[in-house]
Amino acid sequence: MIPTEDRQTRMRQRYDRLTQAPAEFFGEHVHHGYWIEARDILAAQRALIAKLADFAGVARAARVLDVGCATGGSARWLAQNLDCSVLGISISEKEIAAATNKARVAGLADRLEFRVMDATQLAPDIRDASRARGNRFFGQIRTEGIRKLA
Repeated sequence: MIPTEDRQTRMRQRYDRLTQAPAEFFGEHVHHGYWIEARDILAAQRALIAKLADFAGVARAARVLDVGCATGGSARWLAQNLDCSVLGISISEKEIAAATNKARVAGLADRLEFRVMDATQLAPDIRDASRARGNRFFGQIRTEGIRKLA
């Protein structure tokens, strides 16, 4: 078995490379999307975020944790469409830098925060609702969980 530290290094390097991939390859989001009614990748990706937010019961103006936030596409969608505040975390400094910049450019820096953080270090009680999304989780954060991350 590969030691944990080596696995984390490999994952971080993979995420760093994906951050540099052309936007035409992934679109705005680094996931495949929900294609039932979508006609293009961006529509499919946005449809998936909407479905997952609904499935997880993310309320309007909720505080949401996006574990493995990549470049913050889902966080921006949640802020723009549900008026959510989002804390996005990733082990990739390049992803966090890109997400922070995109939030600033979109005028959402007041509702979106991104941190370099290892999700395996999170306490299990910080999520009211969580749903797997690839290697990510949508989670509405309880107040005490926010305090732990602050």
